[in-house]
Amino acid sequence: MARKQLANYHKHFLNDLLELLPVGVIIIDERGGTIHINSAAKRIWGDSGPAHPFWARVEMKSLPTGDRIDPSNLAVMRALINPDNPCDEELELVSGDGTYCVQNSAAPIRDPAGNIIAAVSVSR
Repeated sequence: MARKQLANYHKHFLNDLLELLPVGVIIIDERGGTIHINSAAKRIWGDSGPAHPFWARVEMKSLPTGDRIDPSNLAVMRALINPDNPCDEELELVSGDGTYCVQNSAAPIRDPAGNIIAAVSVSR
């Protein structure tokens, strides 16, 4: 297989794999832009489309405290800024579709040199 074909094969394989997962997976770049959001994440967070952040349609509250959470303080954003601290949270999401309780975890993604290039969030 040619190099370009192999890269395309891996991209489709990874996309298909993420779509099969029963949990929401969101991958963002180092600036907070959405790289990928699977179908389960769209069901949890709402499908706001590629032009808007995935959290645009929901109000977020901390389940333990009830405090409103600013999007810049979500676990996935914290994973970009402070990657050495655990990024787990229990959220209450309120949208037009109802209210959901979500366990959300996030971690940074690094390039071979160790630089943070993205972050991944898993929600269930």
